[in-house]
Amino acid sequence: MSSFDFEAAVKAPFRMQPGLRRAPGAAHPASINSNEANAVPAPQLTLLRPGSAQQREKLAVLSAFWPQALLAQSGFDAAPALHAVCELAANTYPQAWEWDGRQAHAQLLGTACRVDGQVEQTAAGQFGLGDEVARCLAVLPASWRLTGLLSLSFREDLAIIDGPQGTLPWLAVTLPSHWAPEEKLGLPFQAVHAPVADNQQLLQASAALLQLVHAAPAAQTDSQRGAGFLERFVWNITAHPRLHAHPQRVDPER
Repeated sequence: MSSFDFEAAVKAPFRMQPGLRRAPGAAHPASINSNEANAVPAPQLTLLRPGSAQQREKLAVLSAFWPQALLAQSGFDAAPALHAVCELAANTYPQAWEWDGRQAHAQLLGTACRVDGQVEQTAAGQFGLGDEVARCLAVLPASWRLTGLLSLSFREDLAIIDGPQGTLPWLAVTLPSHWAPEEKLGLPFQAVHAPVADNQQLLQASAALLQLVHAAPAAQTDSQRGAGFLERFVWNITAHPRLHAHPQRVDPER
């Protein structure tokens, strides 16, 4: 999210909490009816500034360590979810992201990517030599290039939850906070959060959280699609200056 809800996230004493809630004003832009024409939906994706520190770190991770960031179980088809995110991005930021079902175009980055992985440099980028994004995507397997373009265009990392199984079959996490995404692939929700300190409240609520996340979109009509966005704010303290905190990449010295 673009703004951190201090009141919702910061409690004393500091404890891990489920904290999941429906995002305010979170109707998909395409689903807003005439009575909501003046409403401003809360953005579910946050556009990255070209050349920002976060984008540069993502570029470095996807260029050098992408197998630890882009992960999928064998045979899992992420295309429907990935295309839904592309559509959401196009509806939220039409000035920066185009999507026609076959190709995504990140205008600010001067890069387009087809669903088959073909990458096109459409203009010079706004930082560096101007072709950093296209060169980064070329390093990735073709099946991951559209995901890579999404990752370099928006702040958020992505994960897919298999609702009936309660597992994580797909992850695109470039900036983990002291955990290894490759160790979480395919694990149940409870196992993913087992190492978290002070996690009892979260684990006890895991079944209800999974049911809430999985049921919200399914319970909606087509006209309500997108109104079930949920959010959770988390904060922590770090002893190093980088956003990428994979355990293998963090200096042991503060």
